[in-house]
Amino acid sequence: MPIAPSRSTPLRPFGLGLGLGLGLGLGLGLGLGLGLGLGLGTGRRHRS
Repeated sequence: MPIAPSRSTPLRPFGLGLGLGLGLGLGLGLGLGLGLGLGLGTGRRHRS
């Protein structure tokens, strides 16, 4: 993958990094939230 001159596409690497960061952050947040919610919900149901 050739490196493009910074003046032709200055926002491409930043946008890609931002998209990856947001995607990973949202994925991890949703995964953790769902995992914790399901774990707590099933745990409470089983305990009670």
